[in-house]
Amino acid sequence: MKMSLYASAGIPEYWIVNLVERRLEVYREPFAPAPETPFNALYKSLRLYRPEESISPLFAPESYLKVGELIR
Repeated sequence: MKMSLYASAGIPEYWIVNLVERRLEVYREPFAPAPETPFNALYKSLRLYRPEESISPLFAPESYLKVGELIR
């Protein structure tokens, strides 16, 4: 539900730190309409990151974060 709300608000990036599967789920590119969702919006892009990978958030592309630091 929260992901649909953020996409409907135009939030460009949504992260889920999945501790059970030890990965980072990064959703990008919000779009609508998606009538099957609570807020009529979804994200087009999903990328899964493993602990040994790094990511650069959209709001700070010059910064890098090691995914393993998030899922210790």
